[in-house]
Amino acid sequence: MSDKNNENIKAKTFNGVIWNYVNKFGLQLLHLLPTMVLTRLLTAEEFGVVAVAAIFTSFVAIFVSSGFSMAIIQKKELTHIDICSVFYFNIVISIVMYILVYAASPFIATFFSMPEVCEILRVSGLALIIGAIGAVQGTLFSKELNFKSITIRNLLSYFVASVVAIILALQGYGYWALVVQGLISAFMTSACNWALSSWRPSLSFSFTSLKTMFGFGSKLLLKNISDLFFGKIYDFVIGKISAADLAYFNRAYSTSNLFTDTFLMVLNSVAFPAFSKMQSNFERLRKNIIRFFLIEMMIIPFIMILAIALAKPIIHILYSSRWDAVIPLFQVLCIWGIFRPISCIFANGLMAYGASGACLKNSFIGRGLNIMLLIFTWKHGLLIMITGQLIAYILEIILYAHSFKKIFKYGYMDLIRDVSPYIAIATVIGAILYAINQYILAPSLSFIHSELLVASIQLAICLLLSLIIFIFAYKKLKLSAFVDFIGIIYDVLGKYPKLQKFIRMITN
Repeated sequence: MSDKNNENIKAKTFNGVIWNYVNKFGLQLLHLLPTMVLTRLLTAEEFGVVAVAAIFTSFVAIFVSSGFSMAIIQKKELTHIDICSVFYFNIVISIVMYILVYAASPFIATFFSMPEVCEILRVSGLALIIGAIGAVQGTLFSKELNFKSITIRNLLSYFVASVVAIILALQGYGYWALVVQGLISAFMTSACNWALSSWRPSLSFSFTSLKTMFGFGSKLLLKNISDLFFGKIYDFVIGKISAADLAYFNRAYSTSNLFTDTFLMVLNSVAFPAFSKMQSNFERLRKNIIRFFLIEMMIIPFIMILAIALAKPIIHILYSSRWDAVIPLFQVLCIWGIFRPISCIFANGLMAYGASGACLKNSFIGRGLNIMLLIFTWKHGLLIMITGQLIAYILEIILYAHSFKKIFKYGYMDLIRDVSPYIAIATVIGAILYAINQYILAPSLSFIHSELLVASIQLAICLLLSLIIFIFAYKKLKLSAFVDFIGIIYDVLGKYPKLQKFIRMITN
């Protein structure tokens, strides 16, 4: 391959990474703002009945969004007839799936004792067909690393859908505001895919073409169905018990992920590619995995423990005190977030070394533990169920640590020794901030009658104090992860001497 082509690929890849981050962070913000409004207008039960319907629509949507569509990305010699065949296949399968959803919706509504789920499924299921019409063009954007178009499409689609949903909620349409939001989002996504893509279908179709992509597509489809099954089984069980409980669980889960995924996504997006380049030098690979791991263990536990300590103002800002039932669930899930870097980094290290089998085995055992603990806990309330889920995740982390130990000779005592200082510092800072908020800020702000304003002031002051304490503590202790992290930031800011000077000033 010529140097010019190499440079072109590098430029497109770098550009794609930048737009991908804009897409992810922008979508998180756009998800957050309308949710802040809608949770103040709709009840937990209204969110819950839509979430029950979403369990089933998300399953059937996989048949359109995965499999053959993703095979387009993988196939090197892609022809126009290949794309046309997948395009028409997606539309046909989406219609078949919608008919199945339409026919099954009364039985699903009866099973969950929620009559409204029948109509919700029959209306929201139309998004399957709408989405299929533009699915191929969206896949082509990814194949071409055209994340700019994906970002524009996603932000515009979700913005329009959210505005309409808020208007409908204000007009008293209840859960239909959420249903219409999903339909408009699907319509806008397909419309944008057509508007931004130059590809157009012709009247061409080939079963032979589909057959050549079946091997890759069918395996990916089965994997995604398996992942979604294990991901939605808690939703299924909780939804059967109570629509409101499902809404609380979803809010707790999505809010905890807002903190963990934002930072893990940024850090881990570079971990596997970086580690893979070091696989020929074992000692270098081992050293850099542990170095990267300790940086994550300095940052993520600090964020999650802070979220646990400040859970009340966080939930009040995002959803209001009407959703206080989310607070203990959110705190338990944040405990899991403290330890997530262990499984994430160790899994990336194992895969970079070539031990993907160990990752598959650990994931399979972890899912089995999840199911087993769900069987034992589902009768004992939502908090106990989530605690069981936490225990399953921690056991899975131990499995990853064991696999990592066997290859990289990094034992449990090494892990405890290296991680303990960072978790201890985060715990002390969290305890200080909890005490300041609970016993100083909350009483001092009691004269303010706006719940949102009080929570915002509490959070702003606590975040500023936590950052000051964090920097002061690590400056004094000079732990390796902090020194490495500052060094990385300093190198990244090489073209910005004024920012380098500022970093040096606050960290020296």
